[in-house]
Amino acid sequence: MNKFNMTWQLIRTKAKLIKDVNQKVDYVLNFIKEDNYFSNYDRVKNWLRTSSYAYKDRSVFNNALSFIETLEYIDGDSDDDLNNFDKSEIEMVLKDLNKRKYNFQFNGVPKDHIVFVGRLNEVLS
Repeated sequence: MNKFNMTWQLIRTKAKLIKDVNQKVDYVLNFIKEDNYFSNYDRVKNWLRTSSYAYKDRSVFNNALSFIETLEYIDGDSDDDLNNFDKSEIEMVLKDLNKRKYNFQFNGVPKDHIVFVGRLNEVLS
């Protein structure tokens, strides 16, 4: 599973723009209910866990984690063909990824991040 899937990166980036925590989590949960791939389960689970660190009351994230355990998942993955996304969506994800810091998790930027950003830049050029 690679977290650098365009559909997921777009969902993650759009979720960051939502200020209300309940709406933010609901937005991501609606995604996983529709794109119920095993790979998205791992992505959403990681997102819920790491996003919760920014909140004193983590109950909405914990409830969401419990909820995604009840869903059924299928093999496959969400759309990752960059040609199927609007230029504005690709630009939005690229802008977000260019600001991303990994110091808390890794010693430097992960290779998958670099490769994915390269793909985004290639499509935009």
